[in-house]
Amino acid sequence: MDGMNVHDEDPSEDVEARTKRPKLSDEEEMVPADSGGGLSCAAVTQAENMDAESSATCSAIAYQPYEDMSKTSDFSVKDDAMEHYYKQEAIRLVNFTKTLYSLDSVDFYRCPVDLHKELEMKGLIPPNFIGAEECIRLRCTKSNIVHYYDTYYKLVEKLCDLAPYMQWNHEIGKQVEWLKEKGHLPSLCDSTISEYEICLALENLHGLFFDMYWRFHPLITEGYRDDLLKIIKRMAGAMRQRVKQTHEEFSRLLPPYGDFTNNLLNKCKETSPGYQHVAKQVALHGEFDSHLDSCESIQHDSSINELLEDETVVTRQFSLLEKELVKESLNAKIYMLKKVEEVESYFTCLESLVRRRLDGRDDFDKLVRELAKEGLFEFSNLPTDKPLRKNWSPEFYELLDNARHSAFPHLPDHYVINGLLDYSFFFSLNDEHHESETVEDCLAKVEERCDSKCFFLRKIDLPQKFDCGLYC
Repeated sequence: MDGMNVHDEDPSEDVEARTKRPKLSDEEEMVPADSGGGLSCAAVTQAENMDAESSATCSAIAYQPYEDMSKTSDFSVKDDAMEHYYKQEAIRLVNFTKTLYSLDSVDFYRCPVDLHKELEMKGLIPPNFIGAEECIRLRCTKSNIVHYYDTYYKLVEKLCDLAPYMQWNHEIGKQVEWLKEKGHLPSLCDSTISEYEICLALENLHGLFFDMYWRFHPLITEGYRDDLLKIIKRMAGAMRQRVKQTHEEFSRLLPPYGDFTNNLLNKCKETSPGYQHVAKQVALHGEFDSHLDSCESIQHDSSINELLEDETVVTRQFSLLEKELVKESLNAKIYMLKKVEEVESYFTCLESLVRRRLDGRDDFDKLVRELAKEGLFEFSNLPTDKPLRKNWSPEFYELLDNARHSAFPHLPDHYVINGLLDYSFFFSLNDEHHESETVEDCLAKVEERCDSKCFFLRKIDLPQKFDCGLYC
Protein backbone atom coordinates (compact mmCIF):
# COMPACT_ATOMS: atom_id res chain seq x y z
CA MET A 1 0.00 0.00 0.00
CA ASP A 2 1.06 3.55 -0.66
CA GLY A 3 1.04 4.55 2.99
CA MET A 4 3.31 1.64 3.80
CA ASN A 5 5.64 2.08 0.81
CA VAL A 6 4.31 -1.18 -0.46
CA HIS A 7 4.79 -1.50 -4.20
CA ASP A 8 1.64 -0.94 -6.22
CA GLU A 9 3.05 -2.49 -9.36
CA ASP A 10 4.18 -6.07 -9.87
CA PRO A 11 6.28 -6.65 -6.73
CA SER A 12 8.75 -8.83 -8.59
CA GLU A 13 10.00 -5.81 -10.51
CA ASP A 14 11.32 -4.04 -7.42
CA VAL A 15 12.81 -7.20 -5.99
CA GLU A 16 14.53 -7.98 -9.28
CA ALA A 17 16.06 -4.52 -9.26
CA ARG A 18 17.37 -5.13 -5.75
CA THR A 19 18.51 -8.70 -6.26
CA LYS A 20 21.39 -9.34 -8.65
CA ARG A 21 20.46 -12.40 -10.60
CA PRO A 22 23.47 -14.66 -11.23
CA LYS A 23 24.20 -16.09 -14.65
CA LEU A 24 22.08 -19.16 -15.22
CA SER A 25 23.12 -22.51 -16.59
CA ASP A 26 21.75 -23.86 -19.86
CA GLU A 27 19.06 -25.83 -18.05
CA GLU A 28 18.11 -22.83 -15.92
CA GLU A 29 17.82 -20.62 -18.99
CA MET A 30 14.87 -22.65 -20.22
CA VAL A 31 12.73 -21.18 -17.42
CA PRO A 32 11.19 -17.71 -17.97
CA ALA A 33 12.91 -15.14 -15.78
CA ASP A 34 9.80 -12.98 -15.73
CA SER A 35 6.58 -14.73 -16.50
CA GLY A 36 3.97 -12.24 -15.31
CA GLY A 37 0.91 -12.39 -17.50
CA GLY A 38 0.98 -9.63 -20.05
CA LEU A 39 4.36 -8.35 -18.88
CA SER A 40 7.50 -8.39 -21.02
CA CYS A 41 10.27 -10.60 -19.72
CA ALA A 42 12.76 -8.41 -21.61
CA ALA A 43 14.72 -11.53 -22.40
CA VAL A 44 15.02 -10.85 -26.13
CA THR A 45 14.47 -7.94 -28.48
CA GLN A 46 11.13 -6.45 -29.48
CA ALA A 47 8.98 -8.53 -31.84
CA GLU A 48 9.05 -6.00 -34.67
CA ASN A 49 12.85 -6.15 -34.74
CA MET A 50 13.29 -9.85 -34.22
CA ASP A 51 11.80 -11.57 -37.27
CA ALA A 52 15.05 -13.25 -38.26
CA GLU A 53 16.14 -13.90 -34.69
CA SER A 54 12.73 -15.27 -33.71
CA SER A 55 12.65 -17.56 -36.71
CA ALA A 56 16.08 -18.85 -35.78
CA THR A 57 15.03 -19.27 -32.14
CA CYS A 58 11.85 -21.10 -33.08
CA SER A 59 13.73 -23.24 -35.60
CA ALA A 60 16.20 -24.20 -32.92
CA ILE A 61 13.35 -25.59 -30.84
CA ALA A 62 11.33 -26.95 -33.75
CA TYR A 63 9.67 -30.31 -33.58
CA GLN A 64 12.15 -33.12 -34.10
CA PRO A 65 10.41 -36.53 -34.20
CA TYR A 66 12.31 -39.20 -32.37
CA GLU A 67 13.63 -42.15 -34.36
CA ASP A 68 11.02 -44.83 -35.07
CA MET A 69 11.90 -47.71 -32.78
CA SER A 70 8.89 -49.88 -33.65
CA LYS A 71 11.11 -52.41 -35.46
CA THR A 72 13.47 -52.76 -32.52
CA SER A 73 12.89 -55.69 -30.16
CA ASP A 74 15.09 -54.23 -27.40
CA PHE A 75 12.55 -52.63 -25.03
CA SER A 76 15.24 -50.93 -22.94
CA VAL A 77 16.43 -49.10 -26.03
CA LYS A 78 12.82 -48.08 -26.77
CA ASP A 79 12.38 -46.75 -23.23
CA ASP A 80 15.64 -44.78 -23.38
CA ALA A 81 14.64 -43.27 -26.72
CA MET A 82 11.18 -42.34 -25.43
CA GLU A 83 12.62 -40.77 -22.27
CA HIS A 84 15.11 -38.77 -24.31
CA TYR A 85 12.32 -37.64 -26.65
CA TYR A 86 10.04 -36.56 -23.79
CA LYS A 87 12.87 -34.65 -22.14
CA GLN A 88 13.63 -32.81 -25.37
CA GLU A 89 9.94 -32.05 -25.88
CA ALA A 90 9.66 -30.61 -22.36
CA ILE A 91 12.67 -28.33 -22.92
CA ARG A 92 11.42 -27.33 -26.38
CA LEU A 93 7.93 -26.35 -25.19
CA VAL A 94 9.19 -24.41 -22.18
CA ASN A 95 11.69 -22.56 -24.34
CA PHE A 96 9.01 -21.77 -26.89
CA THR A 97 6.73 -20.38 -24.17
CA LYS A 98 9.64 -18.27 -22.93
CA THR A 99 10.03 -16.93 -26.47
CA LEU A 100 6.33 -16.05 -26.55
CA TYR A 101 6.80 -13.93 -23.43
CA SER A 102 9.48 -11.92 -25.21
CA LEU A 103 7.19 -10.79 -28.06
CA ASP A 104 6.27 -7.44 -26.51
CA SER A 105 4.48 -5.93 -29.47
CA VAL A 106 2.33 -8.97 -30.30
CA ASP A 107 -1.32 -8.57 -29.35
CA PHE A 108 -2.09 -11.57 -27.15
CA TYR A 109 -5.60 -10.34 -26.29
CA ARG A 110 -7.01 -12.26 -29.24
CA CYS A 111 -8.23 -15.67 -30.31
CA PRO A 112 -5.31 -18.12 -29.89
CA VAL A 113 -6.14 -19.84 -33.20
CA ASP A 114 -5.94 -16.55 -35.15
CA LEU A 115 -2.75 -15.62 -33.35
CA HIS A 116 -1.22 -18.99 -34.17
CA LYS A 117 -1.92 -18.46 -37.89
CA GLU A 118 -0.44 -14.96 -37.79
CA LEU A 119 2.76 -16.13 -36.07
CA GLU A 120 3.10 -18.91 -38.63
CA MET A 121 2.67 -16.44 -41.51
CA LYS A 122 5.36 -14.20 -40.02
CA GLY A 123 7.70 -17.15 -39.78
CA LEU A 124 7.84 -16.97 -35.99
CA ILE A 125 6.58 -20.55 -35.71
CA PRO A 126 8.07 -23.33 -37.86
CA PRO A 127 5.60 -25.49 -39.81
CA ASN A 128 4.23 -28.55 -37.99
CA PHE A 129 5.40 -27.25 -34.61
CA ILE A 130 3.60 -29.72 -32.33
CA GLY A 131 2.42 -28.14 -29.06
CA ALA A 132 2.53 -24.55 -30.29
CA GLU A 133 -1.24 -24.10 -29.99
CA GLU A 134 -1.22 -25.10 -26.32
CA CYS A 135 1.68 -22.74 -25.57
CA ILE A 136 -0.07 -19.85 -27.34
CA ARG A 137 -3.36 -20.62 -25.60
CA LEU A 138 -1.66 -20.54 -22.19
CA ARG A 139 0.06 -17.25 -23.04
CA CYS A 140 -3.19 -15.67 -24.28
CA THR A 141 -5.15 -16.88 -21.27
CA LYS A 142 -2.68 -15.30 -18.85
CA SER A 143 -2.60 -12.04 -20.80
CA ASN A 144 -6.37 -11.80 -20.89
CA ILE A 145 -6.78 -12.60 -17.21
CA VAL A 146 -4.21 -10.02 -16.11
CA HIS A 147 -5.65 -7.45 -18.51
CA TYR A 148 -9.14 -8.17 -17.19
CA TYR A 149 -8.18 -7.74 -13.55
CA ASP A 150 -6.18 -4.59 -14.27
CA THR A 151 -9.21 -3.15 -16.07
CA TYR A 152 -11.60 -4.39 -13.40
CA TYR A 153 -9.75 -2.76 -10.53
CA LYS A 154 -9.38 0.47 -12.49
CA LEU A 155 -13.16 0.36 -12.70
CA VAL A 156 -13.37 -0.06 -8.91
CA GLU A 157 -11.08 2.96 -8.50
CA LYS A 158 -13.39 5.03 -10.72
CA LEU A 159 -16.36 3.91 -8.65
CA CYS A 160 -14.46 5.03 -5.55
CA ASP A 161 -14.47 8.57 -6.96
CA LEU A 162 -18.25 8.38 -7.46
CA ALA A 163 -18.91 6.55 -4.18
CA PRO A 164 -19.55 9.67 -2.03
CA TYR A 165 -22.45 10.65 -4.32
CA MET A 166 -24.10 7.23 -4.30
CA GLN A 167 -26.58 5.85 -1.77
CA TRP A 168 -24.94 2.72 -0.37
CA ASN A 169 -28.05 1.60 1.50
CA HIS A 170 -29.68 0.96 -1.89
CA GLU A 171 -29.67 -2.30 -3.82
CA ILE A 172 -27.00 -2.83 -6.49
CA GLY A 173 -29.61 -2.53 -9.25
CA LYS A 174 -30.66 0.92 -8.06
CA GLN A 175 -27.02 2.04 -7.99
CA VAL A 176 -26.58 0.91 -11.59
CA GLU A 177 -29.73 2.85 -12.50
CA TRP A 178 -28.26 5.92 -10.78
CA LEU A 179 -25.07 5.54 -12.85
CA LYS A 180 -27.21 5.39 -15.99
CA GLU A 181 -29.30 8.42 -15.03
CA LYS A 182 -26.21 10.52 -14.24
CA GLY A 183 -24.51 9.49 -17.51
CA HIS A 184 -21.56 7.74 -15.86
CA LEU A 185 -22.18 4.26 -17.25
CA PRO A 186 -20.66 4.81 -20.74
CA SER A 187 -17.37 6.04 -19.25
CA LEU A 188 -17.19 2.97 -17.00
CA CYS A 189 -17.88 0.35 -19.69
CA ASP A 190 -15.53 -0.71 -22.47
CA SER A 191 -14.94 -3.76 -24.62
CA THR A 192 -13.95 -5.88 -21.60
CA ILE A 193 -16.15 -4.35 -18.88
CA SER A 194 -19.89 -4.94 -19.04
CA GLU A 195 -22.76 -4.00 -16.76
CA TYR A 196 -22.30 -7.36 -15.05
CA GLU A 197 -18.71 -6.47 -14.06
CA ILE A 198 -19.96 -3.12 -12.76
CA CYS A 199 -22.39 -4.97 -10.49
CA LEU A 200 -19.52 -7.16 -9.25
CA ALA A 201 -17.39 -4.07 -8.58
CA LEU A 202 -20.22 -2.45 -6.62
CA GLU A 203 -20.59 -5.60 -4.53
CA ASN A 204 -16.84 -5.51 -3.93
CA LEU A 205 -17.07 -1.93 -2.69
CA HIS A 206 -20.06 -2.81 -0.51
CA GLY A 207 -17.89 -5.39 1.23
CA LEU A 208 -15.01 -2.94 1.72
CA PHE A 209 -17.33 -0.23 3.06
CA PHE A 210 -18.85 -2.70 5.51
CA ASP A 211 -15.37 -3.54 6.83
CA MET A 212 -14.30 0.11 7.08
CA TYR A 213 -17.36 1.91 8.47
CA TRP A 214 -21.00 1.47 9.42
CA ARG A 215 -22.61 4.91 9.04
CA PHE A 216 -23.04 6.27 5.55
CA HIS A 217 -22.30 9.91 4.78
CA PRO A 218 -20.60 11.35 1.66
CA LEU A 219 -17.87 12.98 3.73
CA ILE A 220 -17.18 9.68 5.52
CA THR A 221 -16.82 7.88 2.20
CA GLU A 222 -14.54 10.63 0.90
CA GLY A 223 -12.45 10.47 4.07
CA TYR A 224 -11.78 6.76 3.56
CA ARG A 225 -11.05 7.15 -0.14
CA ASP A 226 -7.25 6.96 0.13
CA ASP A 227 -7.40 3.94 2.44
CA LEU A 228 -9.88 2.21 0.11
CA LEU A 229 -7.70 2.88 -2.94
CA LYS A 230 -4.68 1.41 -1.15
CA ILE A 231 -6.68 -1.70 -0.33
CA ILE A 232 -7.95 -1.94 -3.91
CA LYS A 233 -4.43 -1.64 -5.30
CA ARG A 234 -3.36 -4.29 -2.83
CA MET A 235 -6.15 -6.56 -4.06
CA ALA A 236 -5.16 -5.93 -7.67
CA GLY A 237 -1.54 -6.80 -6.90
CA ALA A 238 -2.59 -9.99 -5.14
CA MET A 239 -4.75 -10.97 -8.11
CA ARG A 240 -1.88 -10.36 -10.53
CA GLN A 241 0.26 -12.66 -8.42
CA ARG A 242 -2.39 -15.38 -8.54
CA VAL A 243 -2.58 -15.35 -12.30
CA LYS A 244 1.16 -14.98 -12.82
CA GLN A 245 2.60 -17.66 -15.04
CA THR A 246 3.75 -20.43 -12.71
CA HIS A 247 6.31 -22.96 -13.77
CA GLU A 248 4.13 -25.90 -12.75
CA GLU A 249 1.69 -24.93 -15.48
CA PHE A 250 4.30 -25.71 -18.12
CA SER A 251 3.93 -29.36 -17.16
CA ARG A 252 0.30 -29.22 -18.27
CA LEU A 253 1.08 -28.00 -21.79
CA LEU A 254 1.23 -31.58 -23.06
CA PRO A 255 0.59 -34.20 -20.34
CA PRO A 256 3.14 -36.83 -21.54
CA TYR A 257 5.98 -34.40 -20.84
CA GLY A 258 4.75 -33.20 -17.45
CA ASP A 259 6.97 -35.33 -15.22
CA PHE A 260 10.07 -34.44 -17.22
CA THR A 261 9.23 -30.72 -17.06
CA ASN A 262 8.74 -30.83 -13.30
CA ASN A 263 11.98 -32.77 -12.77
CA LEU A 264 13.94 -30.25 -14.80
CA LEU A 265 12.39 -27.29 -13.01
CA ASN A 266 12.99 -28.81 -9.58
CA LYS A 267 16.64 -29.35 -10.52
CA CYS A 268 16.88 -25.70 -11.53
CA LYS A 269 15.54 -24.64 -8.13
CA GLU A 270 18.05 -26.83 -6.31
CA THR A 271 21.03 -25.50 -8.26
CA SER A 272 20.08 -21.86 -8.90
CA PRO A 273 21.87 -19.36 -6.59
CA GLY A 274 19.29 -16.73 -7.53
CA TYR A 275 16.40 -18.89 -6.42
CA GLN A 276 18.11 -19.90 -3.18
CA HIS A 277 18.93 -16.27 -2.30
CA VAL A 278 15.41 -15.00 -2.90
CA ALA A 279 13.87 -18.00 -1.12
CA LYS A 280 15.94 -17.14 1.97
CA GLN A 281 14.87 -13.50 1.74
CA VAL A 282 11.20 -14.55 1.56
CA ALA A 283 11.60 -16.79 4.61
CA LEU A 284 13.43 -14.07 6.58
CA HIS A 285 10.82 -11.50 5.58
CA GLY A 286 8.05 -13.69 6.97
CA GLU A 287 9.97 -14.31 10.20
CA PHE A 288 10.61 -10.58 10.57
CA ASP A 289 6.90 -9.80 10.22
CA SER A 290 6.10 -12.37 12.91
CA HIS A 291 8.79 -10.85 15.13
CA LEU A 292 7.26 -7.37 14.73
CA ASP A 293 3.89 -8.68 15.93
CA SER A 294 5.38 -9.23 19.38
CA CYS A 295 7.68 -6.19 19.35
CA GLU A 296 6.49 -3.60 21.87
CA SER A 297 9.01 -0.95 20.83
CA ILE A 298 6.99 0.09 17.79
CA GLN A 299 4.26 2.70 18.22
CA HIS A 300 1.97 4.43 15.74
CA ASP A 301 4.18 7.53 15.83
CA SER A 302 7.57 5.75 15.76
CA SER A 303 10.40 6.96 13.52
CA ILE A 304 11.61 4.52 10.87
CA ASN A 305 15.22 5.67 11.18
CA GLU A 306 15.19 5.19 14.96
CA LEU A 307 13.64 1.74 14.63
CA LEU A 308 16.31 0.70 12.13
CA GLU A 309 18.95 1.45 14.79
CA ASP A 310 17.01 -0.30 17.57
CA GLU A 311 18.57 -3.74 18.14
CA THR A 312 15.42 -5.00 19.85
CA VAL A 313 13.50 -4.34 16.63
CA VAL A 314 16.03 -5.33 13.97
CA THR A 315 17.86 -8.10 15.79
CA ARG A 316 20.98 -9.93 14.60
CA GLN A 317 18.75 -12.68 13.31
CA PHE A 318 17.63 -10.32 10.54
CA SER A 319 20.98 -8.77 9.68
CA LEU A 320 20.94 -10.49 6.28
CA LEU A 321 17.44 -9.27 5.38
CA GLU A 322 17.63 -6.57 2.74
CA LYS A 323 17.17 -3.08 4.18
CA GLU A 324 14.35 -2.21 1.77
CA LEU A 325 12.35 -5.20 2.99
CA VAL A 326 13.01 -4.24 6.61
CA LYS A 327 11.77 -0.69 5.95
CA GLU A 328 8.75 -2.05 4.08
CA SER A 329 7.71 -4.19 7.04
CA LEU A 330 8.27 -1.35 9.51
CA ASN A 331 6.22 1.06 7.40
CA ALA A 332 3.44 -1.51 7.19
CA LYS A 333 3.46 -2.02 10.95
CA ILE A 334 3.44 1.72 11.75
CA TYR A 335 0.67 2.40 9.24
CA MET A 336 -1.47 -0.38 10.70
CA LEU A 337 -0.87 0.81 14.27
CA LYS A 338 -1.81 4.36 13.29
CA LYS A 339 -5.11 3.21 11.78
CA VAL A 340 -5.89 0.95 14.72
CA GLU A 341 -5.09 3.78 17.13
CA GLU A 342 -7.60 6.00 15.29
CA VAL A 343 -10.33 3.40 15.68
CA GLU A 344 -9.60 2.86 19.36
CA SER A 345 -9.45 6.61 20.03
CA TYR A 346 -12.78 7.02 18.23
CA PHE A 347 -14.56 4.51 20.44
CA THR A 348 -13.00 5.94 23.61
CA CYS A 349 -14.22 9.42 22.65
CA LEU A 350 -17.69 8.19 21.69
CA GLU A 351 -18.07 6.21 24.89
CA SER A 352 -17.04 9.21 26.97
CA LEU A 353 -19.54 11.42 25.10
CA VAL A 354 -22.36 8.92 25.62
CA ARG A 355 -21.58 8.56 29.36
CA ARG A 356 -21.64 12.35 29.67
CA ARG A 357 -25.07 12.43 28.02
CA LEU A 358 -26.40 9.67 30.28
CA ASP A 359 -25.21 11.69 33.27
CA GLY A 360 -27.52 14.52 32.17
CA ARG A 361 -25.08 16.77 30.31
CA ASP A 362 -26.72 17.27 26.93
CA ASP A 363 -24.78 20.28 25.63
CA PHE A 364 -23.60 18.23 22.63
CA ASP A 365 -27.24 17.86 21.51
CA LYS A 366 -27.36 21.55 20.66
CA LEU A 367 -24.30 21.23 18.45
CA VAL A 368 -25.86 18.28 16.59
CA ARG A 369 -29.05 20.28 15.96
CA GLU A 370 -27.07 23.25 14.64
CA LEU A 371 -25.19 20.94 12.29
CA ALA A 372 -28.50 19.44 11.18
CA LYS A 373 -29.70 22.93 10.17
CA GLU A 374 -26.54 23.27 8.07
CA GLY A 375 -27.33 20.04 6.21
CA LEU A 376 -25.56 17.31 8.20
CA PHE A 377 -28.31 14.82 7.37
CA GLU A 378 -29.09 16.14 3.88
CA PHE A 379 -26.90 14.46 1.31
CA SER A 380 -29.14 12.81 -1.27
CA ASN A 381 -28.87 13.78 -4.96
CA LEU A 382 -25.66 15.79 -4.55
CA PRO A 383 -24.40 17.20 -7.88
CA THR A 384 -21.39 15.31 -9.20
CA ASP A 385 -20.09 18.22 -11.28
CA LYS A 386 -18.64 20.16 -8.35
CA PRO A 387 -16.25 19.26 -5.50
CA LEU A 388 -17.99 17.32 -2.77
CA ARG A 389 -17.03 19.59 0.11
CA LYS A 390 -18.56 22.59 -1.69
CA ASN A 391 -22.01 21.15 -0.91
CA TRP A 392 -21.76 22.42 2.68
CA SER A 393 -21.31 25.95 3.95
CA PRO A 394 -18.28 27.38 5.80
CA GLU A 395 -20.52 27.53 8.88
CA PHE A 396 -20.97 23.77 8.66
CA TYR A 397 -17.22 23.14 8.77
CA GLU A 398 -16.82 25.61 11.62
CA LEU A 399 -19.41 23.68 13.63
CA LEU A 400 -17.67 20.44 12.66
CA ASP A 401 -14.42 21.78 14.15
CA ASN A 402 -16.32 22.67 17.33
CA ALA A 403 -17.62 19.10 17.51
CA ARG A 404 -14.09 17.77 17.08
CA HIS A 405 -12.68 19.94 19.87
CA SER A 406 -15.63 19.11 22.12
CA ALA A 407 -15.72 15.32 21.75
CA PHE A 408 -13.30 13.89 19.17
CA PRO A 409 -9.97 15.72 19.51
CA HIS A 410 -7.26 15.07 16.91
CA LEU A 411 -9.46 12.77 14.81
CA PRO A 412 -10.05 13.48 11.09
CA ASP A 413 -13.37 14.80 9.76
CA HIS A 414 -14.81 11.44 8.73
CA TYR A 415 -14.47 10.10 12.28
CA VAL A 416 -16.12 13.22 13.70
CA ILE A 417 -19.07 12.83 11.32
CA ASN A 418 -19.29 9.12 12.15
CA GLY A 419 -19.45 10.09 15.81
CA LEU A 420 -22.19 12.66 15.17
CA LEU A 421 -24.27 10.05 13.32
CA ASP A 422 -23.74 7.42 16.03
CA TYR A 423 -24.62 9.91 18.76
CA SER A 424 -27.74 11.15 16.97
CA PHE A 425 -28.89 7.56 16.43
CA PHE A 426 -28.32 6.58 20.06
CA PHE A 427 -30.47 9.42 21.32
CA SER A 428 -32.91 9.69 18.38
CA LEU A 429 -31.89 13.22 17.41
CA ASN A 430 -32.69 12.67 13.72
CA ASP A 431 -36.13 11.03 14.02
CA GLU A 432 -34.46 7.61 14.14
CA HIS A 433 -36.07 5.20 16.56
CA HIS A 434 -34.70 2.02 18.10
CA GLU A 435 -37.14 1.23 20.93
CA SER A 436 -35.99 -2.40 21.02
CA GLU A 437 -32.40 -1.38 21.86
CA THR A 438 -31.04 0.57 24.78
CA VAL A 439 -28.22 3.09 24.45
CA GLU A 440 -25.94 0.52 26.08
CA ASP A 441 -26.90 -2.02 23.42
CA CYS A 442 -26.14 0.47 20.66
CA LEU A 443 -22.79 1.33 22.20
CA ALA A 444 -21.90 -2.37 22.50
CA LYS A 445 -22.65 -2.83 18.80
CA VAL A 446 -20.35 0.05 17.87
CA GLU A 447 -17.61 -1.45 20.05
CA GLU A 448 -18.04 -4.75 18.22
CA ARG A 449 -17.75 -3.00 14.84
CA CYS A 450 -14.62 -1.18 16.00
CA ASP A 451 -13.05 -4.49 17.05
CA SER A 452 -13.93 -5.99 13.66
CA LYS A 453 -12.42 -3.01 11.88
CA CYS A 454 -9.16 -3.34 13.85
CA PHE A 455 -9.00 -7.01 12.89
CA PHE A 456 -9.58 -6.10 9.25
CA LEU A 457 -6.81 -3.48 9.32
CA ARG A 458 -4.34 -5.90 10.88
CA LYS A 459 -5.20 -8.48 8.24
CA ILE A 460 -5.00 -6.20 5.20
CA ASP A 461 -1.97 -4.10 6.08
CA LEU A 462 0.73 -6.68 5.63
CA PRO A 463 3.82 -6.08 3.48
CA GLN A 464 3.85 -7.64 0.04
CA LYS A 465 5.89 -10.82 -0.31
CA PHE A 466 7.61 -11.51 -3.59
CA ASP A 467 7.56 -14.69 -5.63
CA CYS A 468 10.85 -16.57 -5.39
CA GLY A 469 9.67 -18.78 -8.24
CA LEU A 470 10.48 -15.97 -10.64
CA TYR A 471 14.18 -16.51 -9.93
CA CYS A 472 14.46 -20.26 -10.28
